This record gives sequence, structure tokens and C-alpha cells, in this order.
Amino acid sequence: MLKYSKVMKKLVRKKGLILALIIIVGVGLFTIKSIFLGVWFSSHDGIFHVLRVDELFKMLKLGFFPVRWGLDLDNGYGVPIFNFVYPGPYYLAAIFKFFGISTFWALKLIMVGFYLIGGIFVFLIFRKRNWWLAILAALIYFWVPYQFLDFFVRGALGEVLAIGLIPVVYWSFLHLEKNELKWWHPLPLFLLLICHNFVSLIFLAFLVVNRLFLGKLSKKHWVSILLSLGLASFFLIPMIAESKLLSSGRNGGYTFKYDEHFVYPQQLLYGKWDYWYSVTGPGDGMSFQLGLVSILTVFLSIFVLIRKIKNKLEIGFLLLAFAFIAFLMTPYSQFIWKLVTPLQIMQFPWRLLFLTTFLTPLLFFEAINSLKNRKIKIILTLLLTGLAFYNVRNYRRPLKSLNVEEATKLYGLHALGTTTTLRSEVAPYWSVDTPYKGADVEGASGEPKFESTRKEKQLWFSIDGGKYAEIRVNYNYFPSWELKLEGSKQFVPIYPGAKGEIRFKPVEGVKTYVLRLNSTPIESLSNLITLAFVLFLIWLGLRSKL
Repeated sequence: MLKYSKVMKKLVRKKGLILALIIIVGVGLFTIKSIFLGVWFSSHDGIFHVLRVDELFKMLKLGFFPVRWGLDLDNGYGVPIFNFVYPGPYYLAAIFKFFGISTFWALKLIMVGFYLIGGIFVFLIFRKRNWWLAILAALIYFWVPYQFLDFFVRGALGEVLAIGLIPVVYWSFLHLEKNELKWWHPLPLFLLLICHNFVSLIFLAFLVVNRLFLGKLSKKHWVSILLSLGLASFFLIPMIAESKLLSSGRNGGYTFKYDEHFVYPQQLLYGKWDYWYSVTGPGDGMSFQLGLVSILTVFLSIFVLIRKIKNKLEIGFLLLAFAFIAFLMTPYSQFIWKLVTPLQIMQFPWRLLFLTTFLTPLLFFEAINSLKNRKIKIILTLLLTGLAFYNVRNYRRPLKSLNVEEATKLYGLHALGTTTTLRSEVAPYWSVDTPYKGADVEGASGEPKFESTRKEKQLWFSIDGGKYAEIRVNYNYFPSWELKLEGSKQFVPIYPGAKGEIRFKPVEGVKTYVLRLNSTPIESLSNLITLAFVLFLIWLGLRSKL
């Protein structure tokens, strides 16, 4: 009888879990359903991500892995975009493309998928404590306004994926507190690191401080963090070490100035929903509001905190973190930004809304769950979830859905660019500008153009060194390029031209040259570090029998 009772309890729990997941996924899909209208949708950066996926997919087919360059970008001069822009989302989309799904739909499915994953893991964080309240916390997460700003206004693919992964990373840390380190524990943080560089690092700092504050950070957590960083080394190390090789890295400068994009307190409380841009001062063309429920939840948490409750430490930390993050977005925090200079890489202080987006459902659950009166719990829960949905009723759709013709036209308009807002973000330091590219190889002083053939990773061409003093190769110079004579180990020195293109002095006589895009020593080292950590995780998985 006892055994039968245990089996029935397991079945009830499984049915309850399945039902909860159906509710969360169903509500999430209903909330974001307008993303499926049309082939694509109008946003600030959405089309750039489409172009990047296509370029990375082409580079994969040429045999490059990990992909660091987009050879057809920048009008065919090429830029090392995937060395400095998070590559994770584009690898995921490339998998969909491999199975014949269009880039537009691949990105839509990924964005919606990670949005749902975030909600599911908010539920999993709390389900053992109060499963019905955990479901509602997941819905609150779905309905924070910043979610839709990233989706439909900014088209911020990396942040959409990162916000979806943050609850997974948080859950994996909680799971690790009660279990031995498994091979999969470092994977959520690793994915977060390659899906958005500074969002992941800021959240990692928050997570470490959070667990230290609560006295729950163990050696297992540090090992897991180290493994995640090791796996992401192929991206993180070159991104940091070689940033000075970009135009935007000159003298430590950034594309946008952080002190021109602070948010004023009234904007955090409310901002008219619009689809334009961030500007200096309070007259921004898009909304940076925290959301009505985020604000009400903060006040409820303060009320709960002054009462005698068991989880005072947890709520206290979450409130302090929320207040500090909100303060950091305002111009009054400028002294902190000047003091902690790595923060300036973020360029837009309002991007910290990603963290308040995650903190809102945490505060919601902790505050409501701390209340003892069941009727008040139900009333407040229904009130807050209802207000959350009502608050975003007009935000859950793009400015315009594009049909095939409109999407194709938009694609063609940006196809030859660098797929960034400003070219300097990913253009090499030496590259002044990019004129029209007539040929891959030509004489440096108006001499004839030469025939060239691209064979997978290499560009082949023949030159009579007795006739030409200098040759111009129309690719952006970068230390990862190398030039050799065909059938020889002899390297031919290359250097940047006046506009940043590759130049060299040909060897006397008719010679065939082979130009190859290789890896810099830093990139090669980072690849080896990642490989070593992959092998270690495989060993760890086999050792623990997966």
C-alpha cells in the first residue's frame, strides 16, 4: 500500500509539472504571437542579425571553425566581426539553416524559444516551494516591458537569448548547491557568455555577490564558473585582448558615450512606448520604464521586509540589488561609471534593465510567498499578474510586420555593410574607409587587375614580380592574414595600405601566391584552451557516468 502511495504521488507530481509547463508555454506563445506575423519585422538591429547568420553560415561551409571573420562583409573587404560580437546566437541559427529553415524563421524560433525557456526556468527555480505561485512568477517574467523593447523595438537578439538564459544559470547554481558537480553544470553559463559578452559578465558578478551575501557560494560554484569561462575562451580572450585592433578601440574609445545615454528617474517610472532611438537627455524615442508591476512589487517587498519573516536576507539583497541597478541607470551614478571604467563598455546604462527584468519575478515570488494571510496572497497575486498583462497590452507587437518583398528589400539595403550601427565597431584599426571593391587583387598604382581564385580558405593569384613594385589585395588588413608562395613555406611580408587594405612587394619573377586567413597567436591559444576544457568535461561526464 505504501509503495502504491509513493507511485501515485510521483504520477501526480509529473502531471502537475506537465500541466504547469503547458500553461507557461501556452501563455508565453500567446504573449509573443505577433512575432510570427509576416516574414520579418521592423526593428533597429533585426536585419543585421539576419545578415550575420548568413555570413557565418557561409564561413562554416568554407571550413572555418570557430568563425571569426565575415569575408563578404564590408563591401567584400571582410571584417573580424565574430571575434568581437557574441557568436552564440548565430551558431544556433546556423543549425536551423542546415536543416533548410530560412534565416528569418530560424531567428524567430530561437528568440521565441529562449523567451519560453526563461519563463520555464523561473518556474523551476520556485516550483518546489510553491508551484502555483511559481507559475505566476514565470508569467510576470514574460510581461516585463523590457522584454518587448528587446524584441520589437531594438531587435536585440543577443539580449533576448541572454535574458532567457539568465534563469537557467541561476537555477543551475541552486541545483549545484544540493548536488555534486556534473558535466552539464557549466553549460548554461557558457552559453550565456557566448550569447552576450557584457550582459553575461555583469550577471555573473551579480550572481557571485548574491551567493556570497547569502553564504551559499562553494568551491563547486567556483569550479563550475572556471569551466564555463574556459569553454568560452575561444571568444572571450580574443574579444578582450584584440579589441585594440579595432577602429572603436583606438585610445580606449567606444562607439557611443555612456554619459549621453543615462535614464532619468521619471523615465524609469513611465515612458511613452515608441520605436525610435536613445538620445542624450530625457527625450528618448523608446521607453525605458521598469514596468508597473516591477514598481509595485518593490513597494510590496519593502512592506514585507519590515515584518518578521524567515527570508529577510534574500528579499533584502534583491531589493538592494534592484535599487542599485536602477540608480546606476541614472545620471546621478556617473561617479561610479568613471570609477569602474569596465562598465563603460556597455555604452548604454539603460541596458541594465535586463537585470531588473530578472529581479522582478524573484521579488514577486519572495514577497507574495512571505505573506501569511491566504486571502491577501490570492488578491495581491491576481492584482499584480492582471496589472502586468494590462501594462504590456500595447507593447507586444512590432512597429510593422514585413512581407517577403519588404524583407528582401531591407536585406539588400544592408547586405554589403558591416551589419553594425557604425562601421568602426568591427572595422580593423588600419581601415580608414571601404571604397567599392572592383577586384580581389590589383596593382597598387593603377596597374591592371589580376585574376584570382578563391579555394575554400585560400585566395590564389599569380604576379610577375619584375613588372610591379607593390600589389594591393582588397581585404582589410589584420594580423591573422598570411601570404605564402605556392608550394613553399616561405612567407611574404604583408602590411596595411593607406586605406587599410593588404599590400605586399612581390618576389621577382612570375610567382603564384596564396593568401590565407589564419589565426593570430592569441586566437590559436584561446582555441586550445577551449578544446582542453571540452575534453575535461567529456572526461568528467564519463567519470560520473553522465
